[in-house]
Amino acid sequence: MLYTIEPRSYYIHHPATIIVTLYIFKKIFGESLVFLLPLFVSLGIVVSIYYFISKSTNIFVGFWCAFLTGMHPLFLGYSLFFGHDPITLLLTLLAIMVVSRSTLESNLSKSMLILLLILAMMFDWLGYFASLYVFLYYFVIKRRLKRDRLSLILFLLPFLMFALHLLHIKILTGSFNFEHLVRVFIGRISNAGERGADGVAINVIPDYKNFFEFLIFFKGYLKEYFFDLPFLIEYPYDFRRWFFLAGGIILLVFSIFNVPGVNKLLHKELRIFLSIMFFTVFSYLFVFNSFTYFHNFSLLNVVPFFAVSGVLLIYIVFYGFSYIFARVARIKSGMFTNLFAGLAFNGFMFYYAIALFKLCSRIIPFRIRW
Repeated sequence: MLYTIEPRSYYIHHPATIIVTLYIFKKIFGESLVFLLPLFVSLGIVVSIYYFISKSTNIFVGFWCAFLTGMHPLFLGYSLFFGHDPITLLLTLLAIMVVSRSTLESNLSKSMLILLLILAMMFDWLGYFASLYVFLYYFVIKRRLKRDRLSLILFLLPFLMFALHLLHIKILTGSFNFEHLVRVFIGRISNAGERGADGVAINVIPDYKNFFEFLIFFKGYLKEYFFDLPFLIEYPYDFRRWFFLAGGIILLVFSIFNVPGVNKLLHKELRIFLSIMFFTVFSYLFVFNSFTYFHNFSLLNVVPFFAVSGVLLIYIVFYGFSYIFARVARIKSGMFTNLFAGLAFNGFMFYYAIALFKLCSRIIPFRIRW
């Protein structure tokens, strides 16, 4: 053993990489600059979304996707909080973007993907879900069940990383601590509640009796943080709130199925990105349902999905109206369609941004729960 740590007192609810990262950053830059680390992570999420979406559509759509991500109250509330979720979300986003845009034929793209997945799994469990769905996409859809070296690596990678995680625990404590680890995971995936090494519940036992009741709770969770918060709550029937809900559902359908006409705007890389992102983050929240129940910051992982899908849906709607108007008016110029759609889309989003600024200034201090 390198260190003598009592196995029962060792915290194994998350990988320890985040602690090591904070320690190294503090040693290099000093304690006074530690706040820069979560700031870099938050900016990395926003900038990566802008870059990816703008390359797939245009700079305006990319800007508004990044804007809605960065201005969501959950994102703002935790933007200066260097936790497991933000850094893992950034690495997961980058990995999915590599899969979506790259053909994965060059050694550079393959190495970059593997490195991002390894880092994501080193920081938190969301990385394991990302690795699973990246493997399924690559092996089942892209390779059509034909094995190659990369598919084998992607398949074995989560098992290898978890084995290294166990080895790390063994080195530090002298024990694999299986009993504690099993208790932690049972507490995360069921209503047994999170428990420490001594078996005592860390939080109050969740009050849902089964997974169906959890889904009812989760629906209210989404309503609170995505269908109420981003809009003026005093107008409960405001149509704007449903763009997030409709965006998530409709864009997912567009992503999975080849919808004629729409997919001219929703390019292939966007469909891949939305599909993998959806299954990754929602399966993570559903499997670790007890963790989701107690920690609202877990919903930070779905903010990019709803932001991107909502903006893309608004863009498609305005472009569709512009296209129909041009056909009815017998205007053959495609420039008119693009210009009219761009002006209407950006005007609507600017109006929405003003309302969002006003709302965030009132709600953020009251809705964030640590």
